[in-house]
Amino acid sequence: ANLDLSVIWRYGPLVEAGWADASDFVPCTRREQTVLIATEGSSDVHILKLAIKLIRPEVADFFRFIDVSERHPFSGTGSLVKFAEGLAKIDV
Repeated sequence: ANLDLSVIWRYGPLVEAGWADASDFVPCTRREQTVLIATEGSSDVHILKLAIKLIRPEVADFFRFIDVSERHPFSGTGSLVKFAEGLAKIDV
């Protein structure tokens, strides 16, 4: 019900009082605020993107996708696990 309501950020007093910096109030989702979803194949990416846009469009921009089979020289579930382990090792 709230999707059509305007959001007005009145952050001026917070910045003026020194409690926050104006750069803290930049619109749009930042990379560290999103969820990275790695999939085994490109059809998985298309299905998940469409499903999120249809079911929860208000949060769709919080998800980033990587198709392991297209962007990396390895494919398959086992390689997806290794890819996830690698990301965890570098704190992604």
